[in-house]
Amino acid sequence: MADVKGKITTLKCGPCLFDGNSVEPTQFCVDCLEYLCTGCAREHRRHKPSCEHTLLEDSDFPPDVKLFEEMKKLSYCQKHPNVEVYQYCPHHGELICMLCLQTYHRFCEGLSDLTDLLVDESMRMKPEERIHNLQIKCKEKLNEIMPHLDEALVDINKVDKQIHDCFHILKENVDQIEKKLNQKLDTSTQRVIQLKQTLSKLEKKTLIYENMHNITSKYGTEKHRIAFNFTLSTLQKDLDEDDSVKSVINDKLQFIQPTKVEDLMGMLRRFDVVLTCRDEQESELSSDEASIHEDAMEFQEPKTRDVATQYEENLAECGKASKRRLRCLNVIHDNIRLLKFEYHQKKEIKRSVVAVDILYDGRIILLQHEKMLTLHSSKLQLSSTFQLKRNAKDMCAVQQTSKGDFTLAVCFEQSSKISILEYHDEFQETNYFNCSQNVISISMYDYHLVTLVERKSSKSSYEIQLLDIPTGHVCYTFDEFKKETSEHANYYACITFIKPYRIRACQKTNHVVLVDANAVYRFSIGDGKCENDTLYAVGQCVWYHDEVLKTPPNLKNATDVKCDSQGNMYVQANNSLYQLYPSNGRFIIRLLMKQFDNVSALAIDESRNRLVVGYKDSDRAHVYKYSFLRDR
Repeated sequence: MADVKGKITTLKCGPCLFDGNSVEPTQFCVDCLEYLCTGCAREHRRHKPSCEHTLLEDSDFPPDVKLFEEMKKLSYCQKHPNVEVYQYCPHHGELICMLCLQTYHRFCEGLSDLTDLLVDESMRMKPEERIHNLQIKCKEKLNEIMPHLDEALVDINKVDKQIHDCFHILKENVDQIEKKLNQKLDTSTQRVIQLKQTLSKLEKKTLIYENMHNITSKYGTEKHRIAFNFTLSTLQKDLDEDDSVKSVINDKLQFIQPTKVEDLMGMLRRFDVVLTCRDEQESELSSDEASIHEDAMEFQEPKTRDVATQYEENLAECGKASKRRLRCLNVIHDNIRLLKFEYHQKKEIKRSVVAVDILYDGRIILLQHEKMLTLHSSKLQLSSTFQLKRNAKDMCAVQQTSKGDFTLAVCFEQSSKISILEYHDEFQETNYFNCSQNVISISMYDYHLVTLVERKSSKSSYEIQLLDIPTGHVCYTFDEFKKETSEHANYYACITFIKPYRIRACQKTNHVVLVDANAVYRFSIGDGKCENDTLYAVGQCVWYHDEVLKTPPNLKNATDVKCDSQGNMYVQANNSLYQLYPSNGRFIIRLLMKQFDNVSALAIDESRNRLVVGYKDSDRAHVYKYSFLRDR
């Protein structure tokens, strides 16, 4: 102990230090994590609450308390540091406390006490043997990976050089494009410069003719004056008949870019650094590098394998489709395909389609009111079905993978439950959570699930909540909604929803769209990462269209609303489908289709130029093709 204390002179007795005395400790209490001198240790043993504490001295005297603090944390919950663990959950493979049992593990089965772990064969190994085995495995793994470090460094230098070369090629092409555009600009402006020079010369010439007129009128003969007037009239006639001035005035210089700057940036973001399998690396790299021309830049897309390749091609198709101006789409009414529903019941009941969603690979998901969920291939063939336990109300795709698997969220009529379904060759319910109120509609945002819920009270009111999908935790809540009026810039009028029906999130513009019995609202509600506590905020209405405005068309009693990748909205109301696209801070309303009844749900497939429309009390859905006005 003398050697330990000789090396460590900064340790002091805790109780004595509290009284202002600096005394070197001789013992250490494991339970209190406190150093004690001889006198304080004697008092520590005398008191009943601490008489059974473990005191260390001599060779066991610790130089610091860090390891003892870590040892004490072992018996406490990782999620609730102030609560000790007391049970083991075999389903999640973790030790849990009482709070965990009441929140995250209330539906788990097979919970056992900590003492039952000693019966487990895998837990009978002594800690020193387990540590020894871990050390051996770590050394084996380290020896296995060491030979590959040099190869990894070579790959890093190679990729770094490729990035540098790619940047150099991009810079060269940008310089070439700039040079070519400047040459065209010089050619286009040459006519203006030449005309300016011609008019300047003519202006100087008129000054000479003015002086000549003075001389001719005083000293010239009649023939001189006639010839002079003829010369002036000829110049005047040539100037009046010259169309170059009118042409220059009518001409307008304009820079034409093939795509938007945002689309160009999106194309550049496709460059990436990825990990590939060594056995397939050679087949993934093309021997012919993508050629780069002056007029266009084309890059060879990196190829992955199998389903992943198809998935990325579908994403690329979506990207190509989004470059077209969707505000110019035109529905082709003579190119319609059907999705028919099969009935296995003796009494055929017409099923209403309540929601439609389209995956990246073109597969169509139909949610039907009579407890049925169906998946159709991109060629409109039935792929899979799933029987729900109650009548559904809305759904949205939560996640999609390159293997073709996806996750859905489904809400139900007069229910606070939201089911999470996963698809791996077939549907399977993997999780669910209950909201605090009845859920009306759901939509997927960047991080969270946007839900429209109804609060039951003497007078119904509504909230927009952003939920964490794995746990159902409410991260953000908007229960007050205001709109800015043009009459008073600083006055915000409150909004009261009347029977809201649908809510959709627009990831492109970071807005949330909501439709009720009278209006279409667009709220500035952003999405962010999860917070531990619920955050409350006011939903700011940045645009709305309702019956009070008295502006056609009438968007009252809308049954569904969707947003595309360019921020345009599609609203189904009054037996017609309208497109609302932004222009100068407001929305222009276009009529896409009219005179079709009982429409209940719609979706847009931008990669295949399709509109899917579902109906109430019908055994089918329509798939419309659309083109672009400039193409026709």
